[in-house]
Amino acid sequence: MQNNNYYWPQWKDFLYSEYIQVEKSDGGLRKQRKFKCSKGDQPLISYVTVVKNNEKDIKRVIESVQNQTYPNVEHVILDGVSTDKTFDIIQEYSEVLDYYASEPDKGLYDALNKAIPLCRGDLICVLNSDDWLPENAAEIVAKNYTYANKELILGAAKVKVDKKNHITWNPSKVSLNSYFSIANACHNAMYATRGSYESSGPYDATMRIASDFKWIMKCFEKNVKFIYLDDILVNYSLGGISSDRKMHIIEAQTIIQEKFPFLTENEIKTLNYIFYPWRDELEHANYKSFNHEPFVVAVLEKYKQYLIFVEAIGFEKYKEHQTYFFLFKKCFRQYFPFIFNQLKTIRYSLRSFLQ
Repeated sequence: MQNNNYYWPQWKDFLYSEYIQVEKSDGGLRKQRKFKCSKGDQPLISYVTVVKNNEKDIKRVIESVQNQTYPNVEHVILDGVSTDKTFDIIQEYSEVLDYYASEPDKGLYDALNKAIPLCRGDLICVLNSDDWLPENAAEIVAKNYTYANKELILGAAKVKVDKKNHITWNPSKVSLNSYFSIANACHNAMYATRGSYESSGPYDATMRIASDFKWIMKCFEKNVKFIYLDDILVNYSLGGISSDRKMHIIEAQTIIQEKFPFLTENEIKTLNYIFYPWRDELEHANYKSFNHEPFVVAVLEKYKQYLIFVEAIGFEKYKEHQTYFFLFKKCFRQYFPFIFNQLKTIRYSLRSFLQ
């Protein structure tokens, strides 16, 4: 059986499903043979929105893209066969939207896996239907784009807490430790190159809410270049499934289990609690009363043969917990001679071969 992940994304300008052909449920500038592309020093920036039954907010997100001060943007929208007026509203913008379509999907990430390959831009941003852009978002991104093949620009999000208050969500640096801190950055304030998506592969469509976290970590492990900005690139709305913190944590812990399969369920939950930025929202009666440091030291000692795990836990937090760092150095010194000798043997073998 073929793994379709190896063939994603297949870049294209239109969806060709039987549903769309029968229902004639797509449109936009591309259907009029009008296509956008990069222009000299103006890279094309693509915004992709997947939506179902959000007639209240869809106009706002469309107009926030149209109102960008940066001239070279495109907007692709994939509707999941809404039963309210969402798709009717989308069709009202057929003269400005680059491409839109409506067809059934199996959830948010399945829809994104279909929508991302429709983007023609050098940089791609996933923009939720209930979020909206500051007018200068694309302009800021274009100025900071370095034209690397695999590049991910991470910006800040303005999060509305209530009618009067908001907070700024700045991206934290992504590292191996982010598996346990759950990559503290807003997915909708990220701009990824096509090369990043080609390297990372698709979103995990079996997940309901945390697949963007898994995708970020895949980008990190594929050596995508990360660029961090403090500029606000999106107005982020709380609410909906993406704000279900409990579900997000449950799915994120399955991702930790996939990465570090030797950890027990309790070890995963405890490490997640220790490094999670919003730890008070985690439910565990014993977490708040126990001393973290002996637990971490014990786990590091137990799994010291797994150097990636040791790095993720010990090295990233050495400034706060010197004991972790000392244990990290101990493990590194224990295994470094073996690694060094292996590299030296390979070097001599190559030298002999070349001579």
